[in-house]
Amino acid sequence: MNTKKSVKQFEKSIRVCISDKEHPLFGKSGQVVRIRLCDEGAWCNMDEPIPNELSCFKSINGLDEDTRRNHVLLYPDQVDFL
Repeated sequence: MNTKKSVKQFEKSIRVCISDKEHPLFGKSGQVVRIRLCDEGAWCNMDEPIPNELSCFKSINGLDEDTRRNHVLLYPDQVDFL
């Protein structure tokens, strides 16, 4: 969990690009869909499909029935706001 305070804050529907060079999805962009209440993080729906091993919501037998499968948990210090 990220406890570092950030000047940047997520807003719902804002577009972001992952700017953390150590993040496995560096350079990918998406849109904030849910802001977490417990910290400064947000679930972002990525524009491009993400590998199943990086998803918190795995596909079952190759089927992508869960619409959250392409969501990634991000923090303000990991992204640039577009």
